[in-house]
Amino acid sequence: MITPLNSVQSAVSGVAWPGLPDASGATMLALQFQLEQSQWWSPTQLQDQQLTQFAQIFRHAVSTVPFYRRRYARRENAGITSWEQYRDLPISTRRDIQQAGAEMHSAAVPPAHGTLITTE
Repeated sequence: MITPLNSVQSAVSGVAWPGLPDASGATMLALQFQLEQSQWWSPTQLQDQQLTQFAQIFRHAVSTVPFYRRRYARRENAGITSWEQYRDLPISTRRDIQQAGAEMHSAAVPPAHGTLITTE
C-alpha cells in the first residue's frame, strides 16, 4: 500500500484514511495547524501573541522563582503589558544566574511540562 508523506498514521485499526491519530498525534496536529495559520499573520499580530506568552511566563517566574520574585517584586502585580515594559526589564547576566544557584529553581513547575530531572 502507498502512504502519502503527509498522511496521518491512524491509531484506529482498519482505518487508513483519513487517519485518526492517538492523543499525542492529535496534539501535534493541533500545534501544526496553529503554526500553519500564524505564518501568515502580520508582524503586529505575531508580536502581540509573543508578548501575551511572555507575560504568562513572567507572571509564573515572579510568583514561583525566588530570584525573579526578588528582582521584579515591584512589577509582580502589574505584570508586563507592553513592549516598552518588556524592554525596561533589567537583563539577567550569566553571572547573576550562576550566583543565584537554587534561587533560580521554580517552586511550582507545571505538571504538563513533564518530569523534572536534575543533572550534574
